[in-house]
Amino acid sequence: MALREEEHMIVRWLSQYGPMTREMIRKLLHYKPSDTVTRILNGLVRYRKIAMIEGHKYYAIDRYCTLVPKMHEAVYVLLQFITDIDPRSHQIADTPSQIRFLQGNTFYEIVVLDYGEENLTQFLHPEKNKVFLIVVPNMDFAEGLWLPEAKCIFVTLEASGNAIPNVNFYST
Repeated sequence: MALREEEHMIVRWLSQYGPMTREMIRKLLHYKPSDTVTRILNGLVRYRKIAMIEGHKYYAIDRYCTLVPKMHEAVYVLLQFITDIDPRSHQIADTPSQIRFLQGNTFYEIVVLDYGEENLTQFLHPEKNKVFLIVVPNMDFAEGLWLPEAKCIFVTLEASGNAIPNVNFYST
């Protein structure tokens, strides 16, 4: 079975970003109706191109995949930009970043930091027209970080009643 473009993108995203919920995939394919995304996902599962894990809560490339919380946080940030970028213009990034994407002439890298990882910002490579979206546990954590000579925007995630958390942006 040859994969259609959206099917191919879903398989690529699950391969790169790890397991994702239906809601995350639906938002990544924002330009498709919700029922169409559901049909695509059901077809991929039926033909064993992807699998359901964690009690059918997540889609994954196979049933042996495990959740990667840092990647989930990066995808939540990516979803804030998804309607303004090409669905094929985001991909996994080099460490310490999780995801990179292009919006217009600006190149973004999403970096998720946990406690004890403050030193990872020294490995970020600034370039012209590059913006670092640095996801931090809270803004107190951000105050002591060394920042590269590039535009940096701090991001926090706040649990909400929805499947997707609230994403807050703070200028440096």
